[in-house]
Amino acid sequence: QKSYKVLHIAQHYLISRHIIYRDIEMLIAYFTPATGIGGGAIIGLSAAILLLLSGDILAASCISSSTIISPRKALTDPSTAWKLIFLSSFLLISNTVLGPHFSYDERLVEDPSIPIVSLYGYLISGFLAGFGTRLGNGCTSGHGICGMARLSKRSIIAVLIFMGTAWGTATLTAPDVPFSNITDFLRTDKVP
Repeated sequence: QKSYKVLHIAQHYLISRHIIYRDIEMLIAYFTPATGIGGGAIIGLSAAILLLLSGDILAASCISSSTIISPRKALTDPSTAWKLIFLSSFLLISNTVLGPHFSYDERLVEDPSIPIVSLYGYLISGFLAGFGTRLGNGCTSGHGICGMARLSKRSIIAVLIFMGTAWGTATLTAPDVPFSNITDFLRTDKVP
């Protein structure tokens, strides 16, 4: 009985050590500080320019929702023209400049252990993200960039909730958790 417990503890230690090493290898393979710093600098610069020139806070969810909810006002009201320009430039840059470079990732073919999100996964996560931004009165750009820069307690709490929820979701829906058969529909084997 005692040797069984020792064997069980050793087996658990080796499995957890393997998972930690695998996670570190994936982290190193997908760690791209230059693109993260570049993207963060561009978002921070655009938030600063918007604040200085118009006095508005860069809150992407509010910009998107106000344009979608009242498109006539967005098209006819001169005071909201910057929202259309912002959304148009975002879509233009992301699809024409970055799209061809990120449309195919060879790492997905090389490493079959990387989970690929299915259509259902995208639909459910999109709905939950939209619901969460409405519930939290803002998204990561509004709370995370502008709100935290102002040291807003509400924004700091919102970002902690965003990050905690993201970590929990990624952990609970990972393909190597014991109950992964419940979340299999969120993943696919097809490389985009």
